[in-house]
Amino acid sequence: MSDDVGRKILLIGNYPPPFGGISVHLQGLADKLSLEKEWDVTRLDIEPGSRRKEQVLRAPGSLRLIGRIAVQIYRCDMVHFQTNGHNWKSCLLIVFICLYASLWRKGAVLTLHSGNCPVYVSGLSSVMRSLFLRILQRYDRIVAVNSTIFSYLQDCGLYNVECIPAYLGLRCSPQPPKSAALAEFITTHTPIWTSILAYRPEYGLQTIAQLCRLARGKYPRFGIILIGPLSGGDDWLRELKKEGIADHLYPAGELPAAEVYSVLQQGDIFLRTTRFDGDAISVREALSLNVPVIASATDFRPSGVWKYREGDAEDLLRQIEAVNADILNREREEIVREDFYHQLTMLYRTIAESDRLLNIKK
Repeated sequence: MSDDVGRKILLIGNYPPPFGGISVHLQGLADKLSLEKEWDVTRLDIEPGSRRKEQVLRAPGSLRLIGRIAVQIYRCDMVHFQTNGHNWKSCLLIVFICLYASLWRKGAVLTLHSGNCPVYVSGLSSVMRSLFLRILQRYDRIVAVNSTIFSYLQDCGLYNVECIPAYLGLRCSPQPPKSAALAEFITTHTPIWTSILAYRPEYGLQTIAQLCRLARGKYPRFGIILIGPLSGGDDWLRELKKEGIADHLYPAGELPAAEVYSVLQQGDIFLRTTRFDGDAISVREALSLNVPVIASATDFRPSGVWKYREGDAEDLLRQIEAVNADILNREREEIVREDFYHQLTMLYRTIAESDRLLNIKK
């Protein structure tokens, strides 16, 4: 390969919109790699639907997707698939991508993002689990985004695993939100708590609802700004409106990263109420913005996070009061957060070099 031609790397996964942990990370990784001459990046989106996205290959429909994956792996030097690893569709793509990469002798990296991945794999039948683990062994590297996933895979006998959190630093500088209604909500409510979520049970919607019921007495003007896709939230918000607590919530929908950062900074506390998590990019972003974070005590949380018992809104409220007292009693220390991009590029270079030496020997 000529020095002026970048290595062809294929990044497969969900690309925004919608904006989720995997899609945000994958877009950020692709953007950073594209700035370096060393890499020639192709982006392949597996998100269902026919929505057009800039700089991204799409293939609506399962058969077309499998076909496009095969073609693009054949054309690349290395493939990196990023997925949750906690459902059959994710695991089926893990298998297909591994088989195609092995067939054409391409470098293959897999990132597992979901904290529920160990639970899902453990729940497979012994035969299916054994076959799936054999597939995982064929990847050049598996990236676990937290230590719990890493330890589980090693306990399964996999030694091609590295633990690299899915955080590449802040994507841009904060800019005030353009929505006048959102700005008014911020000025008319205090304290302001923020959360980035989807309207699904695993994001702790019941915990948020119960927190609203409990907080009214102590914080009559509190407000919670909910950032994320609005789909699926109508019924939940309708029920809260019947109780008279929906006025404390502002469903902001999806916002540009710059506006998200501004909203987080204007909030008093960032809440992460998920039932399980991988690395939670939003948590690291809030910490990098020096915003206090309270998160459910799942298997993994980075340092600097206040934790509450998952599903326990009373404990969450206690932690909010503890954070408030901490802010009043001392000046909050600025937390410096590491950007893990360089670890990924070192991993790519290691695989590329080993493939080059293997080809020379042949």
